[in-house]
Amino acid sequence: MKISIPALVAAAFLLGAAYSPTSPASPWQGQASAANDQAIPSFEDLDKTHRGFLTRADIPKDVEALKPLRMHLADSDANGNGRLEKSEYGAYVAKVQASNGQSTTPGTEHPAPKAMH
Repeated sequence: MKISIPALVAAAFLLGAAYSPTSPASPWQGQASAANDQAIPSFEDLDKTHRGFLTRADIPKDVEALKPLRMHLADSDANGNGRLEKSEYGAYVAKVQASNGQSTTPGTEHPAPKAMH
């Protein structure tokens, strides 16, 4: 059986397109573009009833950077009480920003300037 070079190139291209080694390993990775396109709301913006915690219902569906949090709320609920306190939400935001190499304050539109060395 002979396989032509163009057929091998086409097969390699198709296999390469199907395999993406840059796909996120965790739900928090890959959120940089989402966080840059849309600011991550502050805890206070989400806690509209001023209860001091957030539930899944408080997390907007249309904010790309918060979609993984909605899907995996229990992963960010450090004390396991079924809701997110301000510190737990802050830890989630910090994790998203760290995985994206940015440093911002939740609710701000632009990343904080990076220090020059």
